[in-house]
Amino acid sequence: SLSDGQPSQTVVSAKESAASNTSIRAKNQECREEVPTEEEQNTSGTVKKMLEDEMWKLVQLQQINFMSLMQIVQSSFANLPNVQQILEQHQSIQLDNRQP
Repeated sequence: SLSDGQPSQTVVSAKESAASNTSIRAKNQECREEVPTEEEQNTSGTVKKMLEDEMWKLVQLQQINFMSLMQIVQSSFANLPNVQQILEQHQSIQLDNRQP
């Protein structure tokens, strides 16, 4: 009875039953994980191949993007004025201004 502080037999039995069912389900799942069916293996192989193909495409796109970026950077530097030449002109102007 519940009045004496002890759980009823029905509650204990329900808990044991639930634990047993959980244990059985876990064992069944382990068996399924250990021996995948041929269909699961084919599906898994297909998915793996698709992922590899997509990764390869992403790597190729990344390389193309990098090359494009390098071309843009190169053309940007090509359009910059020659910094060395500007510095030399600036120094010669300063020297000319200092001479009396």
